[in-house]
Amino acid sequence: MTLSFLLFACESVQLRDNTQLNLDLEDVPVSLASPYLVGSHFDLRLMGSVDDLEEYRLEADTPGILTIGRPTYEDGNESDDEDSLAFPTIAAEPGSTILRAYNADGDEVLQGEAIVAVPTSFDITASTDIDIEANPVPVLVPKVYNGGRASFRLDFYADGRALAGAGGVTGQIAGEPDPIPEDSSFVDDENWLTVAPTRGGDHVVTVKAGGIEAGQFTFTAVNDAGIENLQALRDSEDEADLDDPLSITVWGEAPDGSRVYGIPFKWQQDGQPFAEAGDRYTYNYDPNIE
Repeated sequence: MTLSFLLFACESVQLRDNTQLNLDLEDVPVSLASPYLVGSHFDLRLMGSVDDLEEYRLEADTPGILTIGRPTYEDGNESDDEDSLAFPTIAAEPGSTILRAYNADGDEVLQGEAIVAVPTSFDITASTDIDIEANPVPVLVPKVYNGGRASFRLDFYADGRALAGAGGVTGQIAGEPDPIPEDSSFVDDENWLTVAPTRGGDHVVTVKAGGIEAGQFTFTAVNDAGIENLQALRDSEDEADLDDPLSITVWGEAPDGSRVYGIPFKWQQDGQPFAEAGDRYTYNYDPNIE
């Protein structure tokens, strides 16, 4: 299905969402990112330069598919941006619905189609690979250090089409602690699961979106014997300024050359140890501290 929009010449309002922000916080395209992942949450936004935007309303034709909350108005005059009316939204149930925007006089000024879908597949990408590679590729059966913690980004698809929206994703592992779900704090439209195995061997993660099973993936928990080498990548300090954020990422290498994620290294700075162990250390650059 494609998105459709009906704009009246007397209005200058656009319908967007906040799932398409990137790390540079660039403006989102004038569109919706539909289809949305079932269970995800995001903002639907009416944006424009009209005097009474805060009195506009947004409604969905089909009840239950989207849960649209009370909007928040933001005046864009101070930053020379467009005014924004943000509606917190949950993709509650699979299906499609027409969204209609009405002005203060009750006239329909805009419409668009939103689709909510259950994923038919997903990819997993290790956070370590994202840290150290310009173009990281998904992993099929990742290796995770037994007793460590490793995070994976999940990218969902419905019949090959990417699904937008974050949140509502959970995981379960038989006989092990459930993976910890989280949404990216930098990019709105990312879903993550962190696994923390307590025993070696293969573990099957059952993934759910909005409470609906979306598939499974397997990871292998390995002990010290499964690690042949250690590798590290450190951000260059050559052109760093004082207090620039830099990081060091460390991972293991298995005998077959694959990576072992989540090794809980202990870190110290200027001779002072840090209580929390992990495979990535972030610090603010100071040439006087080692």
